[in-house]
Amino acid sequence: MTDAQHSSIIITSYTWSRDSFSLFDYKCKEIEVKNFKGSGSFHIYRDKDNGIYCSAEKLGLNDILHIARWKDTYYVAPSGIDDDSNLYCNQAWNLMNHQEMNHHGFKGKKLNLGDVLKLGRFIFRVKEISHRNTNEKALMATNLDMYLTSFYQTKQLGNYQMNKSLVKRPRRVRNKKSSKRTSQEQEKEDFLCRICLSSVQSKEDPFISPCNCSGTMKYIHFSCIKEWMDSKKSINGGDNYQRITWKDVKCELCKSIIDYKDNRGLEYGMNELNIFEFERPSSDNWIILEALNTEQFSEEQVKVYHIFDFKQKKTLVVGRGYKADAKINDISISRVHAFLKARENEIWLQDSDSKFGCLYLQ
Repeated sequence: MTDAQHSSIIITSYTWSRDSFSLFDYKCKEIEVKNFKGSGSFHIYRDKDNGIYCSAEKLGLNDILHIARWKDTYYVAPSGIDDDSNLYCNQAWNLMNHQEMNHHGFKGKKLNLGDVLKLGRFIFRVKEISHRNTNEKALMATNLDMYLTSFYQTKQLGNYQMNKSLVKRPRRVRNKKSSKRTSQEQEKEDFLCRICLSSVQSKEDPFISPCNCSGTMKYIHFSCIKEWMDSKKSINGGDNYQRITWKDVKCELCKSIIDYKDNRGLEYGMNELNIFEFERPSSDNWIILEALNTEQFSEEQVKVYHIFDFKQKKTLVVGRGYKADAKINDISISRVHAFLKARENEIWLQDSDSKFGCLYLQ
């Protein structure tokens, strides 16, 4: 409408009645179509029978989207996060096939550090990416759920800024000549490593606390926990693709997820202290995707990285068929689901007209 005070938008919803694993069958013809007309700011809800509703008030239903109006312009805002179990299912995912044709002649998403992707019912995040003349690493929070919650909470009207308070900064080194010791340093000197039972630690091999254990079980040498995690690591794949898996990464005592990464080693010219360490490809073009929702597919708590190397091929196939470079054996993944393409110092993800689509968070 021409009157700015009475401007409105039309929203069309397509609902697949089965709603299996929060998926949508983009090739199914039996779908329900509804049109909504809204003005101002309003919410879009879905009830237990998959009915879609539009209201300016909170109805206590499953909140899918929040349409916000600001200065006569409408924006799509993410829905609220009730708890960790609903962290992904109700987010405003973008469909990759709705992208405009890029300058390479195909529709797709240029991948950047921190991008969250969804292929079928699998959710990934771009952990590291390298292309010609560039080698970058994503800044990570030690707790993945905290990172993702911060990701959604700091996003504003289509743009987001990483919450830097969640990223660990290099710690200052205490002057050796100083006789003052912090309470934490004193505490570490009073305990033993719960694996090797030694009380000796060094700058290269400090005591760390990678879980929620306390008391005499709190501290472990970095080298001891890393050797333990290395014993749980398995590598599968070939020249173009590798899948690295750490099985059962829960603490056997407190049952919390073991995770630790610290940048303090950079002060001594060392690499980051990371207990989940692995070898990166030696080529110029590669990308590492971290699986985020592994708990849905395994009774054990696992950590999985997918490494794609474009040294021999500039286009790699993701799917469950025999042609796939990265094979994912799941019914939600098509035989040829998506393509990862290295083009002109960029890495792109292209949907291959898959049944359950490729999506991403803006």
